[in-house]
Amino acid sequence: MAEDTKTPLHTAYTGLSEMIASKIAEPIFPVKAVAGCICVAAIILYLPLGVIMFGGFLYLHLILRIPAGAISSADSGKQEVLCAPIDGQIIYSGSTDTGHFVVFRPQFFDSHIIYSPVAGELGQHIHFSGRFDKIEKNAGRFDVPEQNMRHEYSIELASEHILRLDIIATPLNRLITSFVDEGMMLERREPMAASILRPVIIMHVPQSYQLDCRVLQRCVGGDTPIARLS
Repeated sequence: MAEDTKTPLHTAYTGLSEMIASKIAEPIFPVKAVAGCICVAAIILYLPLGVIMFGGFLYLHLILRIPAGAISSADSGKQEVLCAPIDGQIIYSGSTDTGHFVVFRPQFFDSHIIYSPVAGELGQHIHFSGRFDKIEKNAGRFDVPEQNMRHEYSIELASEHILRLDIIATPLNRLITSFVDEGMMLERREPMAASILRPVIIMHVPQSYQLDCRVLQRCVGGDTPIARLS
């Protein structure tokens, strides 16, 4: 009888261990762990508050999810196509003297994980401390307050061009967590950062790329083509 129960128990233990190890390996795990501990403490201290906190924990778990699907290794290193950095919607696009830019923003229930749009080396990551003023679009212009807190990521491409991602803080979005360090080699769709409550993401596209997107288009992070090498 002992032999009959040993294999199922061992299988269950192994499966549980692998699941826990995979969750701990997620870059966003520390944020979820701290939120879970706060939720448990709130339930112990005052049950109604704990129920509210548990609802907030479920929402946090929803928007900080990392999809299980992965791109094929054959596509991961290609630089001919730049993809969307986050799930959500394109809210603005335009051109400058040095290239193009596209502005993304997730909806409240979209994943708030920011992905690398292309394979390349993370040459620079700069964090600017600042304010949390509202970002407005006036008369066809998208005005980002220069004093707002932001994270800027510069990804060096093989073509010697640089793709820049700006994660801009807003009145709702005050927490930005980074998963990567300067000098890292990134694959397309590799998680780079996470931000809570509808961050604004600006992707600065080099002139050698042609935009292949439109305003109000829905995007899947690391999957939807935004620009192609011309």
